[in-house]
Order: sequence, then structure tokens, then C-alpha cells
Amino acid sequence: MRRTSAVRGGGGVAVSSRSKGKVAAPIPLEQPSDLSQLPCVTTADRIARIQAVGRKIEEHIRAVTASGALPGTSAESREKAVALFMERLVYLERALGQTLEDLRLG
Repeated sequence: MRRTSAVRGGGGVAVSSRSKGKVAAPIPLEQPSDLSQLPCVTTADRIARIQAVGRKIEEHIRAVTASGALPGTSAESREKAVALFMERLVYLERALGQTLEDLRLG
């Protein structure tokens, strides 16, 4: 007698598991949605990651600059979020600028 049980697969997809019978083909791995999970081995890998992270930062900036149109958020919470975002962005820019300056100085 075959027993079948539903098991949740990697992407939240129900997968049938049988105790006897044919072995199912492996499920292809999905690209991680978090860029930091991908390994960077070469300089080219790192440059590609830098470009991808830059695009994500641009998305965040667009979202923050459009935050005035967010329904259901108070003016005070928007003001706090925008101020914190700006502080963090300024800190990041300074840190990255210092890294480039160190590179130039050798």
C-alpha cells in the first residue's frame, strides 16, 4: 500500500512524497531574493552586486520621496522615517566616500 503525504517544498509549494515508487525529479533552486545570499568570488561578481545594490537603493529613495502619498501613515511617522532614512544615507555616503579615498591613496 502506498502512503502519500504533503510536504512543503522550498518555495511554499506542496510536494507529494511517496514511501514507495519513482523518485521525483529535483526541484530547481530559485535565485535568492536577498542579494547578500549570493556568493561573490571575483571582482566582476562584486561589481555586479554593487550595481544591483545600487538599483535597490534607488528604489528605496523613490519610495521615501513618494512617502507623502502613503495612505494611513501619520505626518509625524513619515517625518521620522524620512529623517532616519536621510541620516543613514548620509552615513553610507560618507563611509563609501572614505573607502574610495583610501583606494586612491593606496
